[in-house]
Amino acid sequence: EQNADELAQVLQAQWKEAGINVEIKLIDQSVYYGDAKSPLYWLEADLAITFWASRPDPQIYMDQLYKTGADYNEAHYSDAELDKLIDSARVETDKAKRAAIFADIQKALIDRGPSIIPYFQPVFSAHSKKVSGILLAADQGLTSFSNAVVAP
Repeated sequence: EQNADELAQVLQAQWKEAGINVEIKLIDQSVYYGDAKSPLYWLEADLAITFWASRPDPQIYMDQLYKTGADYNEAHYSDAELDKLIDSARVETDKAKRAAIFADIQKALIDRGPSIIPYFQPVFSAHSKKVSGILLAADQGLTSFSNAVVAP
């Protein structure tokens, strides 16, 4: 997937300098994202590189990835304080208060979270008055050009 092999090599070299030795095992996506019967299933790996696409709201990551018992909590992470913050953010309708809750969530994940995020994939688009009908999505792979029209 994307550049997982190069990223794994860079991380391995950096960690080696810190005295942390890891062995790289490249697994085909069909096996990695297969099912629980796969030899190295992504939800059971000790340490893995998993690419997450952009989501329109950070709540989706919290509910699916970081909440105790979440379906895609690949690190099997559990933090009662973080769970309370995630639940609070889900129901808060005041934008400023919600942003403050997410700031607390961000601090908790930086201080004690299970993920290393080595980079963010750039997402951008270009616009022209001559082009219409493009449906942009936060996940660039979901952007639809099926109704695109280019004016003369």
